[in-house]
Amino acid sequence: PNNPTGNLTPVESIRVVAEALPETLILVDEAYIEFADAESVAPLAGDIPNLLVLRTLSKAYGLASARIGCLIGDREVLEMTGRVLPPYPLPGPSIAAGELALSASRRPVVEARIDLLKAERRRMAERLAASPMLTSVLEGGGNFLLLETDAPEALAARLRERGVRARFRPQVSPGAVRLSIGTSEENDLALTAFGLPAGTRSGRRAEITRDTRETRIAVAVDLDAPGPRRVRTGVGFYDHMLDQIAAHAGISLILQCEGDLETDPHHTVEDSAIAFGSALKSALGDRRGIGRYGFVTPMDDAEAAVSLDLSARRSRGDEPLARAALPAADLPRRTGRAAAVPRASRRNLQAGEPGMSGSLPFHSGPRALLAELDRRQPIFARLGWAALGVVLFCLVAMAVDPRAFDGVSVWIKPAKFAASFVAWFWTLAWAWGVLAPEAARGRIARLVVGGTVVAALFEQGWITWRAAMGGPSHFATDPLGALMYGLMGVGAMTLVALAALLGLLVLRWPRPGMKRAWILAVGLGLLLGGVLGGFTGAAISQLGSPHLGGTASNAGGLPPFFWSRDGGDLRVAHFLGIHAMQALPLLALMGAGAPLVGLAAAGWTALTLATFALALQGVPLSP
Repeated sequence: PNNPTGNLTPVESIRVVAEALPETLILVDEAYIEFADAESVAPLAGDIPNLLVLRTLSKAYGLASARIGCLIGDREVLEMTGRVLPPYPLPGPSIAAGELALSASRRPVVEARIDLLKAERRRMAERLAASPMLTSVLEGGGNFLLLETDAPEALAARLRERGVRARFRPQVSPGAVRLSIGTSEENDLALTAFGLPAGTRSGRRAEITRDTRETRIAVAVDLDAPGPRRVRTGVGFYDHMLDQIAAHAGISLILQCEGDLETDPHHTVEDSAIAFGSALKSALGDRRGIGRYGFVTPMDDAEAAVSLDLSARRSRGDEPLARAALPAADLPRRTGRAAAVPRASRRNLQAGEPGMSGSLPFHSGPRALLAELDRRQPIFARLGWAALGVVLFCLVAMAVDPRAFDGVSVWIKPAKFAASFVAWFWTLAWAWGVLAPEAARGRIARLVVGGTVVAALFEQGWITWRAAMGGPSHFATDPLGALMYGLMGVGAMTLVALAALLGLLVLRWPRPGMKRAWILAVGLGLLLGGVLGGFTGAAISQLGSPHLGGTASNAGGLPPFFWSRDGGDLRVAHFLGIHAMQALPLLALMGAGAPLVGLAAAGWTALTLATFALALQGVPLSP
């Protein structure tokens, strides 16, 4: 591509020019070809005598200081140019660096780096198009963007103040600026210089090379991207195992190894694990906010229990990492290779038999679950904790406050709603992990979070306040109570609508690698919970009471929700409709496939509608 515009010239146009001027040497510089979605002219160079192509390792391969390139063309032309070359034009270290950069072990990492730069180029072009300081943004096919501004002097001063280097190109146009694409952190800094907010990428990415006498390895990991995953060590089963680590961790892993497999695979296995662990260590950075993690996988033929600590505490590497029925001669090698990754990345990993103490399962399981909720969506996870605190407050208030309303304690309603919000927030937090990372960071997802937080805080706050005042929050007749009840209806519809919207997001943009049954269960559960919950809730509001054909009181109702025993109660259908968002995922967790999840969704809808119809007829759920 052209520098600095990034414009691409079609190969056919170059052929036409070369053939039209047979006595003129046509030189094509392909310094940036790796960044362009275009074919090289090099295959034509041998067929058209006056066509020459320049290639370099300076740009895509990062070897500008080595000064390595080549000229591709007709043999006679190359022999003529060779006569003017100085003797020994390339030093030995530059040759070695070039050979290593082009080796099979390095190619996948280089390709991943190029793909990342192209993605950053697209991101920067889209973001910079909104800058008030620019009039146009030209992406092109290089590792740069060409920008135009009406105030080049002011922009130059602003960039200097923020430590951003860009090249002004007045020969293209008076306000032309060439901006090179760097790392995600550098690009975010550049965005702020152009009056835009920084991006959301945390930059937890690392590239590692490891060369020994037996192996040559290159690794690239990205902890914030679910792909790509490409592992090539020459040991098929080991490739699969490393790929599974990346797949289940939701990270990108590219690992290429050339090893002495003709001797034995143990060098390849151990050195690859060390390189992978070193890359993880580099990508994790200062590890701030990272905690312990536990996971158990029970299967028909085995059970794996793993605890993982990424915070660089003192290693327990001298203890056995695994206990299994393996041949005695093979056990040391298998456990030794498994230990290589934790040692290299400064993690503590223990995999073995549970049962260290009788109390361990009772606190480790919930801790692991809650830590995972906080990782997936910290706002919802922590609001769930806050709602749980409200439940406990209401329980204490019930014990010390004898006031009653509608036959039950005034604190029953805020306690029930707070308990519902515990399940609501933690369900949404868990569902967040099923979203693709891009969707989870998108504008619609931010709307779901913000709208849910505002609506939920308003609902719970007003219900709790009215309980403290000894009055009703629902179906109130006083002016303020009636007004707030109407606003509560808006808040409730907002909550269910946003839950349904999250379900649609999960169905449309699921995280790569998720099972179809799980995606359907979470997505349909949220969608049905929103639609059925909203429909039944609206019916209760329109009718002015959930009670039909019986005593309009909670006294003597069916605990724990005090549903009516002598008449219809629309709250039963409302409860079933809302909790589709928990029921369907639980079914998938028990092993149900996608067809069964679909049938269950239809069955749950039918059950909700049936209880709704019974309530309309004045029939109680239980006498």
